[in-house]
This record gives sequence, structure tokens and C-alpha cells, in this order.
Amino acid sequence: MLQFIKIQIILTLVLVATATIGQPVEKSSVTYESDLPNYFPLSKKNFKRLSSNYGYRIHPVHLKIKKHKGIDLAASKGSGVYASAKGTVAERGYDAGYGNYIILQHKKQIRTLYGHLMLATVKQGDTINKGQIIGYVGDTGLVTGPHLHYEIWINKKRINPFIFWNNTVFKKNEVIKTSK
Repeated sequence: MLQFIKIQIILTLVLVATATIGQPVEKSSVTYESDLPNYFPLSKKNFKRLSSNYGYRIHPVHLKIKKHKGIDLAASKGSGVYASAKGTVAERGYDAGYGNYIILQHKKQIRTLYGHLMLATVKQGDTINKGQIIGYVGDTGLVTGPHLHYEIWINKKRINPFIFWNNTVFKKNEVIKTSK
């Protein structure tokens, strides 16, 4: 199983590395640091541990190997959940798996999903600032305990948030060029 996980990490790194190589950069496609989801969605005080990583795992409820397309961040029920970038609330709802969830639309086809919320404090169409509280950690949906399920989507594809964060460590006010 460990070898399988290592292979998946290598493949993910290769896919992320090749996704942007050779794509043209246009003058109008400039993204600022505040537009990118690189703000950790829980406070340092409330974050307990990573309870499940991105990738294949044995599902804690179904007990079958399934791909986990986000990360699970353990925190006490009621802990504040913060927007990881500025954007707009694209969707707020309930799903049997995610429970109460919010999807934020950011620049350049980037979205973030926040799942298993006890309560969402924003509504569809709201403009959100990076670091703004958008909800509270809960245990709604298919869970074994309170945590935040967090996903980053680029062009409708879910990617590993740790790889994204690792590749988007910026100096304050740095400008990043991205392809459209």
C-alpha cells in the first residue's frame, strides 16, 4: 500500500508539473496573491491535525479503497472556517457526502470547496475576502467526526491542496502570471 501511495504522489507531481508547461501567457492574465487559495482555512489555534490526505485511501465509512479528492482537517466543532482566497460564493448547499458545503469561485477557473460545515455564514452570490469567516466546522454528511473537508479545483479538476500550496508560496504583493 505504501508503494502505491508513493507512485500516486509521483504521478500527481508529474501531472501538476506538465499541466502548465508550454501554455502561452497572455498580458491580460495576471493573478495577484490574494486571488489564489493559499490561505490556510483554519486558524493555527483550532487546527488539530490532518485526518485524511488527498489520494487513495480506505474510506472510513465504506471501508473500501476510494480516491479522496480533498484533504480533511480535524478541528473542534464550531471552529471558524476561513476563505483561502477572495472570490464569490458560487454555491451553498447540502449533499449526502459533503454535508453542508460552500463552493467559492476565484480567479482563473479556480474554485475551493469547504465541506461538513455545521453552519455557513455566507450565501450564494456574496463577495468574499481572503481570510473572511465563511462558516464553522461541523460533522454533517458522511463523516466519523468533526472536520473540514477542503478541495481546490482548477479548470473543474480537483488537485492536491498541498501541491498547490507548495507551488504558490509568494512574497507579499507578488504578481503571478497564469495562462487563461
